Amino acid sequence: MVRIVPTSGGAERRVAEKEPTSVERRMAKIVALKREIRTKMATRDESDYEAITTMTRELRALAEQNASLDDTRLKLNDLLADLRNRLRGKLAW
Repeated sequence: MVRIVPTSGGAERRVAEKEPTSVERRMAKIVALKREIRTKMATRDESDYEAITTMTRELRALAEQNASLDDTRLKLNDLLADLRNRLRGKLAW
C-alpha cells in the first residue's frame, strides 16, 4: 500500500500524477492472477478440497489487495484534484 504523505507542492504533485498509473497496473495484474486461479479451479477435481481451499484463500487475499489499491487510487485522485484546484487558485492571482 502506498502511504500518501503531503510534502512540498512539486514533489506531492509528481507522486499524485505518477502513482495512480502504477496502482492501476498493479490492479490489472491482480485481475489477471484472479482469472488464472479461477481457470485452475475450474479444471480441478471437485474432490481436491485442499487445492480448492488454497485457491479460494489466494482469491480472497487478491481481492483484499485489490480493494486496498483501489482505496489508494481514489485517495491519489482526490489529492491530484486538490492540487489542481490549489494551482488554479494561485494562477488566478
